[in-house]
Amino acid sequence: MTSAGNLFWLLMCLAIPALIAWPLLRMWLGWHHARNWPNAIATVEAVDLRNNKRYFHLPSTHVAEVWYTYSVGTKLYSGKWTRKAILRSRAELWIRGITPGGFLAVKFDPDNPSISTIHKPG
Repeated sequence: MTSAGNLFWLLMCLAIPALIAWPLLRMWLGWHHARNWPNAIATVEAVDLRNNKRYFHLPSTHVAEVWYTYSVGTKLYSGKWTRKAILRSRAELWIRGITPGGFLAVKFDPDNPSISTIHKPG
């Protein structure tokens, strides 16, 4: 095998784990940063579960989304929470029990209340 071929496989061995780990790290860092933010009660406006088609022989993903509104002081804000999963059952688990008109606890950035997140374990 040529040195270019060896370099290609070395890069692939490094890139694939990084591509898998990056979304998990981003999700953890986002929640870790928000853990000290104040709480608000949000109203669920909509819930969706869709199949996100992929190309080049990659598996499709299932996307769970929740749209919500919440108040900080007298101002109303909206947010969207999105999670992706390869298994549909995993995405269904994330949105189980969340229904339009229901309520969720959200955390919002006190410096910019338009930035918020909800915490769903799993």
